[in-house]
Amino acid sequence: MDNVNQPAAGGSKTGMWVALVLAIVVIGVGAYFLFARDNGTNTNNGNSISNQSVNAQANRNINTALNSNSESNTNLVVETNDWLTYQNIEYGFTVKYPKTWTYQVSQQGGKENDQYEIAFDTNRSDVALLPAITVKEDWSIEQEIDAINESDPPYTEVRSVEQLVIDGLPATKVVYDSTIGLAFEEVLIPRNTVVYVFNSLAADVEFSAVATSFSKSK
Repeated sequence: MDNVNQPAAGGSKTGMWVALVLAIVVIGVGAYFLFARDNGTNTNNGNSISNQSVNAQANRNINTALNSNSESNTNLVVETNDWLTYQNIEYGFTVKYPKTWTYQVSQQGGKENDQYEIAFDTNRSDVALLPAITVKEDWSIEQEIDAINESDPPYTEVRSVEQLVIDGLPATKVVYDSTIGLAFEEVLIPRNTVVYVFNSLAADVEFSAVATSFSKSK
């Protein structure tokens, strides 16, 4: 009888155990990566939501600070008892201005319809540009607002208009954005065919007091 080699029973059992262990490892590795992917997605979504919340809160804080600063400026009372008086006989008006300020007068300003300009040197480091009073003949408030909006769009644009009364005359306060990224303010006082333009950085309470001190003298 020929001898036939029979596989060892122990070897067969060992192979089964090895296969079972490999299957468990493969399943475990797959489950780990699946969990890690889902967890990473949730983390990213959480971070995105968190970042949006932080940005929204930051914007709210900025707006609150700006509004608070605007309200404090609006409520600030400027004492003008010791201010000096500037009088212009030709155009018939007077204004008061701080005694620490100086001014320069020029005829025929650089812009269209600028006939007369008083530029103030405030000696303040927090005001980058000189506030000024410009007298424009044959001009109107509507033309001034159009000139602002058309000077360099979209950078220059009127953002708010407020009606005032100064020395019995109807006046208009205009706040607008500029090409240098700063907000400016104009107080416009029309009288006959002349418009008195008080131009400064927005929320300049001292120059606002200069504008409201306007008095017609003839």
